[in-house]
Amino acid sequence: MRREQGITFLGFLMVAALVGFFAVVGIKLFPLYMESMNVWQGMKNVAERPDIQNLSTREIYKYLLRNYEVQDVDFITQDNIARHLKIERARDKGKRLMHMTYESRRPLFGNLDIVLKFDKTIEIPAYRGN
Repeated sequence: MRREQGITFLGFLMVAALVGFFAVVGIKLFPLYMESMNVWQGMKNVAERPDIQNLSTREIYKYLLRNYEVQDVDFITQDNIARHLKIERARDKGKRLMHMTYESRRPLFGNLDIVLKFDKTIEIPAYRGN
């Protein structure tokens, strides 16, 4: 006698619950990763400016804030950019480093949060001259 094979209703519910859980986590994580991609892209855009070698730290902040305004990065403002972004001299002569650190936190379920830590550095090339 052959027995029927397949998934039981309880097994189906467990699989559906797991798929639902991971779908919710993915939906909650997607905006955080998009935000970090926009922050990174803004840093790259400013670092690739042809006149970046001649810009002061304040001017770099200004261009970065303009970039973030276009890319809809809301949490970095004129008031807090100096806390998140450091412009440092590199060991190589004439080069500088743009170092961005921040933490982004979003609620997942109840009192459980998702935290994304962003810690990226991009090199600002040295002045090449003509």
